[in-house]
Amino acid sequence: MVNDVYGVILKLTKIEENTGKLYGLFSKMHPSDFAFWTQLANEEKNHAHLLKINRDYIASSPILYKYLLATSVETLQNINEKIEEIIASCEMRKLARMDCLMIGLQIEQSAGELNYQQTMASENDDIVLQVMKLLSTEDHNHAKQITQYMQAN
Repeated sequence: MVNDVYGVILKLTKIEENTGKLYGLFSKMHPSDFAFWTQLANEEKNHAHLLKINRDYIASSPILYKYLLATSVETLQNINEKIEEIIASCEMRKLARMDCLMIGLQIEQSAGELNYQQTMASENDDIVLQVMKLLSTEDHNHAKQITQYMQAN
């Protein structure tokens, strides 16, 4: 069971890291959206860092387990493979601006990202969860941010 928990945490971390890398590529493709994508990229990297430094606690916390670890390793692996395919594609050719926004929205609505967002939105007195929330206060609903950005621009 513990190995599965660490496997899920590792996959969630990798999704966050790869999503940050992808958003960094988007920021370079479309200079007019540089600040937007750079902010999201940095936030994704922060999410990955929070997962890494708290992995032992997450693995032993029933509260965090309930929220963060609700998805199977296989599902997370599939999501991550798709993100890596998109990264490889972006390194070979420039995507249209709207494609970047739609891809970002789809990633943010994937299981791994939703689990992270649900965890940050949960109400609980768990001290590590509270610290994680404090550190990521402004950056846990990227799907909403992308949607609003699309509508405004």
